[in-house]
Amino acid sequence: MPLKSLFMQFLSLVMLLAGSVHAAEAIKLGMSAPLSGPTKELGISYSSGAQLAFSQYNQSRTAGQPSIALQVLDDGYEPLKTVSNTKQLLQQKDLFGFFGYVGTPTTVAALPLLKKQQKPLIAPLTGSDLFRQPSEAFIVNFRASYAEEIAAQFAFLVDDQKIKRIALLIQADEFGASVEKHILSELDKRQIKPTYTARYQRNSSDIYDSIDKLQKHQPELVITVGTYSAISEALNYAEEQKFKPIFTVLSFTGAHALSKQLNSNHQLYATAVLPWPEIQLMAGDDIFKEGYYAANLFIQAVISCTPVVTQPCVMKQFAAFDGFKQVSESIGNQPKRVYLLKHSEQGFKMYPAVTMSL
Repeated sequence: MPLKSLFMQFLSLVMLLAGSVHAAEAIKLGMSAPLSGPTKELGISYSSGAQLAFSQYNQSRTAGQPSIALQVLDDGYEPLKTVSNTKQLLQQKDLFGFFGYVGTPTTVAALPLLKKQQKPLIAPLTGSDLFRQPSEAFIVNFRASYAEEIAAQFAFLVDDQKIKRIALLIQADEFGASVEKHILSELDKRQIKPTYTARYQRNSSDIYDSIDKLQKHQPELVITVGTYSAISEALNYAEEQKFKPIFTVLSFTGAHALSKQLNSNHQLYATAVLPWPEIQLMAGDDIFKEGYYAANLFIQAVISCTPVVTQPCVMKQFAAFDGFKQVSESIGNQPKRVYLLKHSEQGFKMYPAVTMSL
Protein backbone atom coordinates (compact mmCIF):
# COMPACT_ATOMS: atom_id res chain seq x y z
CA MET A 1 0.00 0.00 0.00
CA PRO A 2 1.36 3.47 -0.86
CA LEU A 3 2.88 5.37 2.05
CA LYS A 4 0.42 8.24 1.57
CA SER A 5 -2.57 5.90 1.92
CA LEU A 6 -1.14 4.37 5.08
CA PHE A 7 -0.59 7.82 6.53
CA MET A 8 -4.19 8.89 5.75
CA GLN A 9 -5.56 5.75 7.41
CA PHE A 10 -3.40 6.41 10.47
CA LEU A 11 -4.57 10.05 10.59
CA SER A 12 -8.23 8.98 10.35
CA LEU A 13 -7.71 6.52 13.21
CA VAL A 14 -6.09 9.19 15.38
CA MET A 15 -8.97 11.60 14.73
CA LEU A 16 -11.52 8.90 15.54
CA LEU A 17 -9.87 7.90 18.82
CA ALA A 18 -9.42 11.54 19.80
CA GLY A 19 -13.21 11.84 20.00
CA SER A 20 -13.80 8.50 21.69
CA VAL A 21 -14.76 7.60 25.25
CA HIS A 22 -14.18 4.19 26.83
CA ALA A 23 -16.53 2.62 29.35
CA ALA A 24 -14.32 3.54 32.30
CA GLU A 25 -14.33 7.24 31.34
CA ALA A 26 -16.96 9.98 31.50
CA ILE A 27 -18.59 11.60 28.51
CA LYS A 28 -18.22 15.33 29.13
CA LEU A 29 -20.72 17.72 27.57
CA GLY A 30 -20.78 21.51 27.74
CA MET A 31 -23.81 23.82 27.69
CA SER A 32 -24.34 27.57 27.62
CA ALA A 33 -27.78 28.77 28.73
CA PRO A 34 -29.49 31.67 30.55
CA LEU A 35 -29.46 30.84 34.27
CA SER A 36 -29.98 34.50 35.20
CA GLY A 37 -31.85 37.45 33.71
CA PRO A 38 -35.37 37.75 32.29
CA THR A 39 -35.10 34.51 30.28
CA LYS A 40 -33.61 32.37 33.04
CA GLU A 41 -36.56 29.98 33.37
CA LEU A 42 -35.84 28.65 29.88
CA GLY A 43 -32.20 27.87 30.65
CA ILE A 44 -32.87 26.53 34.14
CA SER A 45 -35.73 24.32 32.98
CA TYR A 46 -33.93 22.93 29.92
CA SER A 47 -30.69 22.17 31.75
CA SER A 48 -32.51 20.75 34.80
CA GLY A 49 -34.48 18.35 32.61
CA ALA A 50 -31.30 17.17 30.93
CA GLN A 51 -29.46 16.84 34.25
CA LEU A 52 -32.27 14.68 35.64
CA ALA A 53 -32.05 12.33 32.65
CA PHE A 54 -28.26 12.06 32.91
CA SER A 55 -28.45 11.52 36.68
CA GLN A 56 -30.96 8.69 36.27
CA TYR A 57 -28.77 7.08 33.63
CA ASN A 58 -25.59 7.42 35.72
CA GLN A 59 -27.29 5.74 38.68
CA SER A 60 -28.69 2.83 36.66
CA ARG A 61 -25.95 2.27 34.04
CA THR A 62 -24.10 -1.01 33.86
CA ALA A 63 -20.38 -1.39 34.51
CA GLY A 64 -19.73 -1.37 30.77
CA GLN A 65 -21.37 1.97 30.13
CA PRO A 66 -19.63 5.37 30.51
CA SER A 67 -21.08 8.05 32.78
CA ILE A 68 -22.28 11.36 31.35
CA ALA A 69 -21.41 14.74 32.89
CA LEU A 70 -23.01 18.01 31.78
CA GLN A 71 -21.34 21.32 32.66
CA VAL A 72 -23.71 24.29 32.35
CA LEU A 73 -22.47 27.89 32.14
CA ASP A 74 -24.69 30.96 32.48
CA ASP A 75 -24.89 33.37 29.54
CA GLY A 76 -27.95 35.39 30.58
CA TYR A 77 -29.25 35.08 26.98
CA GLU A 78 -26.47 37.44 25.87
CA PRO A 79 -24.48 36.39 22.76
CA LEU A 80 -21.09 37.77 23.86
CA LYS A 81 -21.30 35.75 27.06
CA THR A 82 -22.19 32.63 25.06
CA VAL A 83 -19.03 33.04 23.01
CA SER A 84 -16.99 33.43 26.19
CA ASN A 85 -18.59 30.31 27.68
CA THR A 86 -17.89 28.33 24.52
CA LYS A 87 -14.22 29.29 24.58
CA GLN A 88 -14.03 28.23 28.22
CA LEU A 89 -15.63 24.87 27.50
CA LEU A 90 -13.35 24.25 24.53
CA GLN A 91 -10.32 24.54 26.80
CA GLN A 92 -11.24 21.10 28.11
CA LYS A 93 -9.32 18.72 25.87
CA ASP A 94 -11.58 15.79 26.74
CA LEU A 95 -14.84 17.61 25.92
CA PHE A 96 -16.97 15.21 23.88
CA GLY A 97 -19.42 17.80 22.56
CA PHE A 98 -22.09 20.36 23.39
CA PHE A 99 -25.66 19.92 24.55
CA GLY A 100 -28.70 22.16 24.47
CA TYR A 101 -27.49 25.69 23.85
CA VAL A 102 -30.54 27.90 24.49
CA GLY A 103 -31.71 30.47 21.96
CA THR A 104 -31.04 31.56 18.40
CA PRO A 105 -28.99 34.78 18.87
CA THR A 106 -26.75 33.18 21.48
CA THR A 107 -26.12 29.96 19.56
CA VAL A 108 -25.53 31.90 16.32
CA ALA A 109 -22.83 33.94 18.06
CA ALA A 110 -21.01 30.74 19.06
CA LEU A 111 -21.55 29.01 15.71
CA PRO A 112 -18.16 29.94 14.15
CA LEU A 113 -16.36 28.37 17.12
CA LEU A 114 -18.59 25.31 17.07
CA LYS A 115 -18.17 24.91 13.32
CA LYS A 116 -14.39 25.13 13.57
CA GLN A 117 -14.21 22.40 16.20
CA GLN A 118 -16.88 20.17 14.58
CA LYS A 119 -17.79 18.69 17.95
CA PRO A 120 -21.42 17.49 18.14
CA LEU A 121 -24.00 20.08 19.20
CA ILE A 122 -26.93 18.06 20.51
CA ALA A 123 -30.49 19.42 20.74
CA PRO A 124 -30.05 23.21 20.83
CA LEU A 125 -33.24 24.86 22.10
CA THR A 126 -34.10 26.69 18.89
CA GLY A 127 -36.12 25.97 15.79
CA SER A 128 -34.14 28.30 13.54
CA ASP A 129 -33.15 27.25 10.02
CA LEU A 130 -29.67 28.55 10.79
CA PHE A 131 -28.98 25.26 12.56
CA ARG A 132 -30.65 23.03 10.01
CA GLN A 133 -28.35 23.48 7.04
CA PRO A 134 -26.79 20.49 5.22
CA SER A 135 -23.36 21.97 5.87
CA GLU A 136 -23.96 21.87 9.64
CA ALA A 137 -23.88 18.07 9.96
CA PHE A 138 -22.41 18.31 13.47
CA ILE A 139 -25.70 19.76 14.79
CA VAL A 140 -28.46 17.35 15.88
CA ASN A 141 -32.03 18.70 16.13
CA PHE A 142 -34.90 16.78 17.73
CA ARG A 143 -37.50 19.56 17.92
CA ALA A 144 -39.69 20.91 15.14
CA SER A 145 -38.50 23.94 13.20
CA TYR A 146 -40.00 27.41 13.52
CA ALA A 147 -41.13 27.04 9.91
CA GLU A 148 -43.30 24.08 10.95
CA GLU A 149 -44.67 25.91 13.99
CA ILE A 150 -45.65 28.97 11.96
CA ALA A 151 -47.22 26.77 9.26
CA ALA A 152 -49.34 25.08 11.94
CA GLN A 153 -50.50 28.44 13.34
CA PHE A 154 -51.51 29.62 9.87
CA ALA A 155 -53.23 26.35 9.00
CA PHE A 156 -55.63 26.78 11.90
CA LEU A 157 -56.02 30.51 12.48
CA VAL A 158 -55.86 31.76 8.90
CA ASP A 159 -57.06 28.84 6.79
CA ASP A 160 -59.65 27.39 9.18
CA GLN A 161 -60.67 30.49 11.14
CA LYS A 162 -60.42 32.86 8.13
CA ILE A 163 -58.49 35.57 9.96
CA LYS A 164 -57.11 38.21 7.58
CA ARG A 165 -55.96 41.22 9.63
CA ILE A 166 -52.63 40.04 11.01
CA ALA A 167 -49.91 42.00 12.81
CA LEU A 168 -46.50 40.97 14.16
CA LEU A 169 -44.70 41.56 17.46
CA ILE A 170 -41.06 40.57 16.88
CA GLN A 171 -37.94 40.34 19.05
CA ALA A 172 -35.38 42.43 17.15
CA ASP A 173 -32.51 39.98 16.69
CA GLU A 174 -31.61 36.72 14.91
CA PHE A 175 -34.47 34.90 16.65
CA GLY A 176 -37.03 37.39 15.40
CA ALA A 177 -35.55 37.54 11.90
CA SER A 178 -35.35 33.75 11.53
CA VAL A 179 -39.06 33.40 12.36
CA GLU A 180 -40.30 36.53 10.59
CA LYS A 181 -39.19 35.22 7.20
CA HIS A 182 -41.47 32.19 7.66
CA ILE A 183 -44.36 34.38 8.78
CA LEU A 184 -43.96 36.60 5.70
CA SER A 185 -43.72 33.51 3.49
CA GLU A 186 -47.01 32.14 4.86
CA LEU A 187 -48.65 35.56 4.44
CA ASP A 188 -47.38 35.81 0.87
CA LYS A 189 -48.81 32.38 -0.01
CA ARG A 190 -52.21 33.75 0.98
CA GLN A 191 -51.67 37.17 -0.58
CA ILE A 192 -51.97 38.92 2.78
CA LYS A 193 -49.93 41.90 3.93
CA PRO A 194 -49.24 42.41 7.67
CA THR A 195 -51.22 45.33 9.07
CA TYR A 196 -48.25 46.37 11.22
CA THR A 197 -44.91 44.99 12.47
CA ALA A 198 -43.74 46.06 15.93
CA ARG A 199 -40.26 45.24 17.24
CA TYR A 200 -38.60 45.30 20.66
CA GLN A 201 -35.11 44.61 22.01
CA ARG A 202 -33.99 41.25 23.41
CA ASN A 203 -33.90 40.97 27.22
CA SER A 204 -36.21 43.96 27.42
CA SER A 205 -39.86 43.91 28.39
CA ASP A 206 -40.34 47.61 27.67
CA ILE A 207 -42.75 47.07 24.80
CA TYR A 208 -45.65 49.33 25.77
CA ASP A 209 -45.07 51.56 22.76
CA SER A 210 -45.26 48.52 20.48
CA ILE A 211 -48.62 47.50 21.93
CA ASP A 212 -49.96 51.06 21.59
CA LYS A 213 -48.98 51.10 17.90
CA LEU A 214 -50.43 47.65 17.29
CA GLN A 215 -53.71 48.71 18.88
CA LYS A 216 -54.05 51.63 16.47
CA HIS A 217 -54.06 49.17 13.54
CA GLN A 218 -56.71 46.93 15.16
CA PRO A 219 -55.49 43.52 13.98
CA GLU A 220 -57.55 40.39 14.59
CA LEU A 221 -54.40 38.36 15.21
CA VAL A 222 -50.96 39.26 16.58
CA ILE A 223 -48.23 36.68 15.93
CA THR A 224 -45.50 37.12 18.54
CA VAL A 225 -41.85 36.08 18.51
CA GLY A 226 -40.23 36.41 21.93
CA THR A 227 -39.71 34.92 25.37
CA TYR A 228 -42.16 34.58 28.24
CA SER A 229 -41.03 37.67 30.17
CA ALA A 230 -41.55 40.15 27.34
CA ILE A 231 -44.67 38.52 25.89
CA SER A 232 -46.41 38.26 29.27
CA GLU A 233 -45.85 41.96 29.87
CA ALA A 234 -47.16 42.74 26.39
CA LEU A 235 -50.32 40.69 26.91
CA ASN A 236 -50.99 42.07 30.37
CA TYR A 237 -50.61 45.64 29.11
CA ALA A 238 -52.84 44.89 26.11
CA GLU A 239 -55.52 43.66 28.52
CA GLU A 240 -55.28 46.89 30.51
CA GLN A 241 -55.75 48.88 27.29
CA LYS A 242 -58.81 46.79 26.30
CA PHE A 243 -56.86 45.55 23.29
CA LYS A 244 -58.00 41.97 22.81
CA PRO A 245 -56.92 40.37 19.53
CA ILE A 246 -55.91 36.73 19.31
CA PHE A 247 -52.22 36.26 20.17
CA THR A 248 -49.92 33.37 19.27
CA VAL A 249 -46.58 32.30 20.74
CA LEU A 250 -43.95 29.73 19.77
CA SER A 251 -42.68 26.79 21.79
CA PHE A 252 -39.48 28.69 22.64
CA THR A 253 -41.53 31.37 24.41
CA GLY A 254 -42.09 28.93 27.28
CA ALA A 255 -45.83 28.33 27.60
CA HIS A 256 -45.72 27.25 31.25
CA ALA A 257 -43.63 30.24 32.36
CA LEU A 258 -45.78 32.57 30.27
CA SER A 259 -49.02 31.28 31.77
CA LYS A 260 -47.76 31.90 35.31
CA GLN A 261 -47.14 35.58 34.54
CA LEU A 262 -50.47 36.38 32.84
CA ASN A 263 -52.93 38.41 34.90
CA SER A 264 -56.03 36.97 33.26
CA ASN A 265 -57.23 34.65 30.53
CA HIS A 266 -56.38 35.72 26.98
CA GLN A 267 -57.27 34.73 23.45
CA LEU A 268 -53.94 32.98 23.16
CA TYR A 269 -52.63 29.99 21.23
CA ALA A 270 -49.22 28.36 21.51
CA THR A 271 -47.45 25.81 19.37
CA ALA A 272 -45.60 23.01 21.18
CA VAL A 273 -43.11 20.35 20.12
CA LEU A 274 -44.21 17.77 22.70
CA PRO A 275 -47.74 16.46 23.42
CA TRP A 276 -49.11 18.56 26.28
CA PRO A 277 -50.81 15.73 28.25
CA GLU A 278 -47.35 14.22 28.74
CA ILE A 279 -46.08 17.56 30.05
CA GLN A 280 -48.71 17.43 32.80
CA LEU A 281 -47.93 13.85 33.88
CA MET A 282 -44.59 14.66 35.53
CA ALA A 283 -43.16 17.47 37.61
CA GLY A 284 -41.58 20.19 35.52
CA ASP A 285 -42.73 22.41 32.68
CA ASP A 286 -42.69 22.08 28.90
CA ILE A 287 -39.08 23.19 28.50
CA PHE A 288 -37.95 20.92 31.35
CA LYS A 289 -39.55 17.94 29.57
CA GLU A 290 -37.92 18.84 26.29
CA GLY A 291 -34.50 18.86 27.95
CA TYR A 292 -35.29 15.55 29.64
CA TYR A 293 -36.35 13.78 26.45
CA ALA A 294 -33.54 15.24 24.35
CA ALA A 295 -31.00 14.02 26.92
CA ASN A 296 -32.59 10.56 26.91
CA LEU A 297 -32.21 10.36 23.15
CA PHE A 298 -28.52 11.18 23.57
CA ILE A 299 -28.32 8.43 26.21
CA GLN A 300 -29.87 5.94 23.76
CA ALA A 301 -27.17 6.78 21.23
CA VAL A 302 -24.42 6.37 23.83
CA ILE A 303 -25.72 2.96 24.94
CA SER A 304 -25.87 1.81 21.32
CA CYS A 305 -22.21 2.80 20.83
CA THR A 306 -20.89 1.25 24.05
CA PRO A 307 -18.22 0.06 24.95
CA VAL A 308 -16.22 2.59 22.89
CA VAL A 309 -18.33 5.71 22.31
CA THR A 310 -17.07 7.80 19.42
CA GLN A 311 -18.47 10.99 17.96
CA PRO A 312 -19.04 9.37 14.53
CA CYS A 313 -20.90 6.45 16.12
CA VAL A 314 -23.15 8.74 18.16
CA MET A 315 -23.94 10.88 15.12
CA LYS A 316 -24.76 7.75 13.12
CA GLN A 317 -27.20 6.63 15.81
CA PHE A 318 -28.96 9.99 15.73
CA ALA A 319 -29.63 9.48 12.02
CA ALA A 320 -31.97 6.64 13.00
CA PHE A 321 -33.99 8.86 15.36
CA ASP A 322 -36.93 10.87 14.05
CA GLY A 323 -37.19 13.87 16.33
CA PHE A 324 -39.48 13.38 19.30
CA LYS A 325 -41.60 10.80 17.44
CA GLN A 326 -40.69 8.09 19.96
CA VAL A 327 -41.98 10.25 22.81
CA SER A 328 -45.38 10.70 21.16
CA GLU A 329 -45.75 7.01 20.33
CA SER A 330 -44.69 5.89 23.81
CA ILE A 331 -47.74 7.55 25.39
CA GLY A 332 -50.23 6.60 22.70
CA ASN A 333 -50.36 9.89 20.82
CA GLN A 334 -50.50 10.23 17.08
CA PRO A 335 -46.96 11.37 16.31
CA LYS A 336 -46.82 14.98 15.18
CA ARG A 337 -44.15 17.58 14.75
CA VAL A 338 -46.25 20.41 16.16
CA TYR A 339 -49.11 20.53 18.67
CA LEU A 340 -51.52 23.40 19.20
CA LEU A 341 -52.38 24.67 22.69
CA LYS A 342 -55.13 27.06 23.77
CA HIS A 343 -54.94 29.22 26.88
CA SER A 344 -57.68 29.03 29.49
CA GLU A 345 -58.17 30.04 33.11
CA GLN A 346 -56.47 26.76 34.05
CA GLY A 347 -53.48 27.44 31.81
CA PHE A 348 -52.68 25.90 28.42
CA LYS A 349 -54.54 22.84 27.17
CA MET A 350 -54.14 20.72 24.05
CA TYR A 351 -56.44 21.98 21.31
CA PRO A 352 -57.91 19.58 18.71
CA ALA A 353 -56.97 21.55 15.65
CA VAL A 354 -54.90 21.28 12.50
CA THR A 355 -51.32 20.21 13.26
CA MET A 356 -48.33 19.26 11.19
CA SER A 357 -48.01 15.49 10.93
CA LEU A 358 -44.70 13.68 10.84
